[in-house]
Amino acid sequence: MSKSITFDTKQLLSMCSMAGIVVDEDKTFSGLELEDFLNTEYTLHENVRVQMDDSHVYEGMAICVTEYPEEGYLTLENKNNEPTPLKEHPLAHEVKELVDSGKAPIKGSL
Repeated sequence: MSKSITFDTKQLLSMCSMAGIVVDEDKTFSGLELEDFLNTEYTLHENVRVQMDDSHVYEGMAICVTEYPEEGYLTLENKNNEPTPLKEHPLAHEVKELVDSGKAPIKGSL
């Protein structure tokens, strides 16, 4: 069984701050949206097998939304167990669209 750790968005934002990722403090949410956003939990798995879109099976570190693991995992390493470059990541396009739309409280560009 793989080891895992669960954390919420508040904790994730603290990790981002430590890594130098700037969070847009001006992002506006209604009270409930902000509370839901900050309390969303994620589970980071140390060693998990994930079926990729190209039919190969990834084995390594991955993260999912704790409440909805059936929605899929975000792999955090490439086939050589090195961090996946953001531009090559399967979700890079979706993340860029989210950041560019202003819906994600992150400043900067991808």
